[in-house]
Amino acid sequence: FLLHILLVTTISLPVSATPSQTTGPISLDDDPLPPSTVEIQAATARGQRLLRTRARGEISIKRWQQSGQSYSNDLMQTQNVPIGTYGCTWTSFTMIANYLRGLDYNPGQVNKIVANYACPFDYEQAGSRCSLTLDLHDRSRTYTTAQLAPIVADSISNKKRPVMIGMAKGNDTHFVMAYAYSGELIYIKDPAFYNDPTLQDYMNQGSIIHRVYSYQY
Repeated sequence: FLLHILLVTTISLPVSATPSQTTGPISLDDDPLPPSTVEIQAATARGQRLLRTRARGEISIKRWQQSGQSYSNDLMQTQNVPIGTYGCTWTSFTMIANYLRGLDYNPGQVNKIVANYACPFDYEQAGSRCSLTLDLHDRSRTYTTAQLAPIVADSISNKKRPVMIGMAKGNDTHFVMAYAYSGELIYIKDPAFYNDPTLQDYMNQGSIIHRVYSYQY
């Protein structure tokens, strides 16, 4: 009970936007920060060395689903839209925040804590409300899975941190969370009901990667 009271003053979470017919909900997010280019370059170099010496890395993390749950109709502010339709970013962030903080909050519980930082999702304020800070952040370019794999490998094996990944397919966008890799194959926890197991599954359907975020506690 005391932990819950403390978290009410210190947590923040994510969001999404229009129903998608391809990759899931369109995500509404807000990030005015310049990309963390230096750290991304360093992470890429470390990850490339790691991929040459270690075949696989994984962290154990609980999956939450955005739709079909007791909290799916909860509305995110300030856009007043439901988690079930628009909450892929939110739900991916919930998984990351729970893992880093050692908690087990569902997306609806965190939504009540975050209030007006939920939608559009404010990466920096969301992290701050959960006592997290951004480690990596980039929405300035697109990535191939080959370019992203070293970053994921470094984050998972060296830092023990999951990675939040945003994708686009036409006007549709979707967020997932990377928790494991085997070479360039990236395994994800997908908040969507279809729950694709790898990032490559989305790439094979025509999606592109255009958001990369990780947090630290």
